[in-house]
Amino acid sequence: TKSTLDNPLLKSAVTRVMTKEECESVVLDTEAYAAEKGWTNNRHLSHATVDIPITDLPQAGRLFNDTIRPRLVKAIADGFGFEGDDIVPIDVFVVKYAAEGQRQLSVHRDGALMTFSLLLNDPGDFEGGGTYFEEDGRVYRPQQGVAVLHSGKRRHGGYPISSGTRYIMVGFCLCRSPLLCD
Repeated sequence: TKSTLDNPLLKSAVTRVMTKEECESVVLDTEAYAAEKGWTNNRHLSHATVDIPITDLPQAGRLFNDTIRPRLVKAIADGFGFEGDDIVPIDVFVVKYAAEGQRQLSVHRDGALMTFSLLLNDPGDFEGGGTYFEEDGRVYRPQQGVAVLHSGKRRHGGYPISSGTRYIMVGFCLCRSPLLCD
């Protein structure tokens, strides 16, 4: 029998997914959209973020669908034992944490089985921040273009920033797999 230590959904994986130039283009597209139409702050009922859905962003949406999505799907499949066709990103959005606005996100579980959080700007643009995991007290602070992949069922939160602005792309993914039935 397998122990819970063998469960791949209890781990996190960290992998580079985007180039610096791709990240910068997503941030520019997001800020241009926000300047015209504003940021949302009520899309997620219990743990709302200041965000914009990727589907609302013209260039970033195309970049995600054509280039970033296949990389993320492969990374999740490789890191957690799924087949690529098993992973379906259903809600992808760009979040803005700012020292003068939303600084953090409280510890929670996501509604989807898999989640990714991808840093879009240079870590030198802000102080603090990261993805915090409650069970081990660890804070992941990736480099620009690097994603933290994990089960959305692990309790996690957005660690507070103390200055600057932090942009991340977050996605919730459904997974279909016979592995989930074992």
